[in-house]
Amino acid sequence: MGFVAPSGFLPDPGVADRAASFFAERGWKVCAGETVFARELRFAGSDELRAAELQRFATDRRLDVVVAARGGYGMSRLLERLDFAAIRDAGRILVGYSDFIHRLRTGAAGAWRAGSVSRGRRR
Repeated sequence: MGFVAPSGFLPDPGVADRAASFFAERGWKVCAGETVFARELRFAGSDELRAAELQRFATDRRLDVVVAARGGYGMSRLLERLDFAAIRDAGRILVGYSDFIHRLRTGAAGAWRAGSVSRGRRR
């Protein structure tokens, strides 16, 4: 499982640490990208960093699931930098909300799966 922050920065990066602990306790191997802890103005790093990291995580065959640590404005700035065919073909499960899923859904039809998770159970 990989955590990325393709939009806004995390006001409390400790949230990512707590989420990683939650999933690690349940047997997941968890990694967090640089964007989870980065900040550039209102974003989780530069557009280049966020796009490259999202592309890398979303196509990394070692990851089953990629989780957007936060939604919000910023994802739309990355659309022209992403290879949606590669993301779709990689078949990773992409989890997020707000702009993350909306932008992936409109840019990479078939690259997303809807659903929400609460306390380790799928709803």
